[in-house]
Amino acid sequence: MSANGKLALWRVVQRCVLKIDPGLRRDDGHCGYDNDQSTLAPSSSRRRPGSIFTGYVRRFELHLALWLTLSLLSACGFHLRGPLSAALPFQKVYIQGAGNDGTLVQMLRAALEQSSVIVVASADQAQVVVSLSEVMLDRRVLAVGTAGGVEEYELQYQVDMTPKSPDGKVLQETDNVDLSTDYQYDDTALLAKSEEQEQHINDMRESAVREMLRHLQRVKFPTKTSP
Repeated sequence: MSANGKLALWRVVQRCVLKIDPGLRRDDGHCGYDNDQSTLAPSSSRRRPGSIFTGYVRRFELHLALWLTLSLLSACGFHLRGPLSAALPFQKVYIQGAGNDGTLVQMLRAALEQSSVIVVASADQAQVVVSLSEVMLDRRVLAVGTAGGVEEYELQYQVDMTPKSPDGKVLQETDNVDLSTDYQYDDTALLAKSEEQEQHINDMRESAVREMLRHLQRVKFPTKTSP
């Protein structure tokens, strides 16, 4: 996630915490640490009366709320990237191929619809046919530890996209999308690493869709010659 995305996510969490305990609001409108404390707690000027035990309970509740909020946002696939959309030179499109990656097709469809383009049910209804090759997803070992276990993997994601007319004529050269990323691996945390791998794959899908949109912006239709 980008720095702007992390900042926006933190602001969401702050709003959730302030709804639970408005006493955490600082003079600048945010919630945060006391200058002399290492735990999240109300500033001394805003500390509400109560026993020490009550304060500890409240602090525990707030930490629990933070953890639950972040967990729920992560579980829902919460992303703070910009919308996938572009100004495209056509109004109707048909998506053909990439049957081996339905998620990519769904993301591309959503991006086209956000770009005010209608995704039609057949090629003869479209102005442009977006022809996708089979997606190639590969994982290879980058580093091995002294004990022989894998410590780092590289993921590679490849797909070709060719804009065509309904009768099969190529409108723009093929866009060869070739993306890769690497991540640390730990076989003692299989579930967490499996989720991390899936997140990397989704990030590459999103990057692929963004690249396809940029390519589709350059589509040019042949000029019709008068009889």
